Amino acid sequence: MKKTVFVLFFVLLTGCVQEQEQTTTSSTSTVSSTSTTSSVSTSTSSSTTLSSTSTLVAGASLDAFNESLMACSDIASRTRETWCYLPVASVAPIKACSFVGNVDFREYCVALNSDISYCDNLSTALLRGECVLRYSLKSGDPGLCADIASDDVADWCLVWNALESGDVSLCDGVVNRDRVRFCESVLDLNTSKCLECRDLDVEAFCLASVGLEKADPSVCDLVSGRGSRDRCFILLSYWLGDDSICAGLDDRDYIKLCNALSNSDLGSCGSISRTPWVDLCFCAVAYSLVDVDGGSEPWIWFMLESMV
Repeated sequence: MKKTVFVLFFVLLTGCVQEQEQTTTSSTSTVSSTSTTSSVSTSTSSSTTLSSTSTLVAGASLDAFNESLMACSDIASRTRETWCYLPVASVAPIKACSFVGNVDFREYCVALNSDISYCDNLSTALLRGECVLRYSLKSGDPGLCADIASDDVADWCLVWNALESGDVSLCDGVVNRDRVRFCESVLDLNTSKCLECRDLDVEAFCLASVGLEKADPSVCDLVSGRGSRDRCFILLSYWLGDDSICAGLDDRDYIKLCNALSNSDLGSCGSISRTPWVDLCFCAVAYSLVDVDGGSEPWIWFMLESMV
């Protein structure tokens, strides 16, 4: 595929965020004896700044990771904190891991910069599953998906491997029918298959993904629900780097969010009138600061999906 190198932010689809909310330790917790973070500093101060911030790592500067992680540390809701830390930690280099303000996500960051065996030591099924999924994609080995405990996450692991490799036969191993439709639709660039999805959220994301591949935001007009339609346009505005798409939205908060995201402007999030959306805006923009692939991953969509 041209751009679609997906890694699912599956927490919003499987409800795993509830486990994370219950078991995630605070950023000041002592790292356990089984922690994998011994190879990096375990400083947890949210005011800590990254050293050598002009150095480029993984395509984004340490300055960018510092700003992004600071935004995550300022989010009060544990659930939304998860939505912020997980995507940023997923792309952070080892030099930035020690500055992740939450112990569990710091260990996750280190695991991704170490070896797949480190995934087993992570504190929750959410982190263990996402860790294995990422190693599966990194190694190009879809067989690793079978090692993921959650059937839902294992499904998505196969989907993303199919999209990255272009191997449509991997879609056949997916259990959920809507995910099979998603997988085949994006590989075939077939919007009609997206419209066969019974889950309207999967339908909307499917259409947005096809729109990314075709560089065509007009596919969002096919989305069944108005809110999902607007979120489709916001996502493609970000993915395609075209903030003119924001002007076509009717809802003022969606317009503000769209512009904040398109311009990676954390300061604009505070002007959103719906209070729960402010943190979601911070999460999305925080990730955009370190998303050097130009939005090819779907973290943003699953944040947008919760804005109802």
